[in-house]
Amino acid sequence: MNFKLTIQYDGTDFHGWQIQGEQRTVQGELTRALSLIEGAPVIVHGSGRTDAGVHAEGQVASVQLQKEITPTKLRAAINGNVGKDVRVMEISIVDDEFHARYSAVEKTYIYRIVNDAVISPFLLTRTTAFRRRAPICSVILSEAKELLSVSCHPEHSEGSAFVRCSVTLS
Repeated sequence: MNFKLTIQYDGTDFHGWQIQGEQRTVQGELTRALSLIEGAPVIVHGSGRTDAGVHAEGQVASVQLQKEITPTKLRAAINGNVGKDVRVMEISIVDDEFHARYSAVEKTYIYRIVNDAVISPFLLTRTTAFRRRAPICSVILSEAKELLSVSCHPEHSEGSAFVRCSVTLS
């Protein structure tokens, strides 16, 4: 059976997505857990790779398994065998032709730049934002929008202002 996994992870302690020797990676964690569940080596395909320290809220992966198992039981088994900083949120059975990388139709990247005197402790401790004390140059943002199809807009949360930039690659 071919399974589509939608995963989330805090990339702080990972050396990126792709297996890299003895380094801890997201693909490595999933491969280890799924090989244990399958009772044989498996290959986990990701929709893309991330660098060290990068987080994901909805990355897609796919894996072929011979074992007969429901998506609900598979999700519980994977989540019970990986660290708490990676979670499979959804699993579905898909056609054998589905491949996380080659079947992807869109990818969205979000960059948070805090441009305020104070940064929320939630953003600071989770390393999900870049703090910039100097004013952000609107020319740089407008050039980025033109080059990368970036949409940037200011957001305000609990007294802190930041710019949320989303990059969508189709």
